[in-house]
Amino acid sequence: MQCVICKNEVSEGISVLNETICVACEESITHSHVEDKQYQELVDRIKELWFRQLRLEKEYVL
Repeated sequence: MQCVICKNEVSEGISVLNETICVACEESITHSHVEDKQYQELVDRIKELWFRQLRLEKEYVL
């Protein structure tokens, strides 16, 4: 599996919208603060995940 956030190959993680988030990225997400340097990058990656899912759902409906 590949982590949708860091793109590393991982053997375990959480599944979100049929994608995998590794344990390290999950911890980064849950412990990050708005003022952290990596915060915006994490937000952008999560947005990409949601937008990709919305596009798939839209294609399925059409």
